[in-house]
Amino acid sequence: MVPISGEEKEYFFNHATHSDGTALWYGAKYGDSVPDKSSFFKDWQGYYFKDIENRKGRCFHIIQKGSKIGQINYNEIQSNEVDVDIIIYDKDNWSKGYGSSAIKLISAYLEEKYHVDKIWIDVHPHNTRAIKAYEKAGFNSKSKTKDELGIDYIRLSRKNRYK
Repeated sequence: MVPISGEEKEYFFNHATHSDGTALWYGAKYGDSVPDKSSFFKDWQGYYFKDIENRKGRCFHIIQKGSKIGQINYNEIQSNEVDVDIIIYDKDNWSKGYGSSAIKLISAYLEEKYHVDKIWIDVHPHNTRAIKAYEKAGFNSKSKTKDELGIDYIRLSRKNRYK
């Protein structure tokens, strides 16, 4: 994982909204809409791209053989709990363990640096490949949830392995 800098925000936007993973991440496949640039950067505030100690959130590139193949981030840490998001851009990089490895890395980072007690990730119920990857990374508690638009998700979580 390598932090995404402010100069690389455009790269992240283009790949998050125009890649094989877009429909799974934003849920266009399930009725969500893909955001335009203005909406995207309202959600992805500047602190996601700054090298500071940051409990509000941070984005990282997922690097494989020198190439940026995806993005993983954590969102605001609240009450020692945090949610993470991940996208692997190109389907040629899916089902190779890159997502599970990145989830394990960010989980260890959050547990060690910020002492979080619980980490969770929300996924569309039909994205069984992603669910398997998260379970492989130690996310074994499942529950159902809905977003603010009423779209169903599966929430997978893990407790801090050090507690």
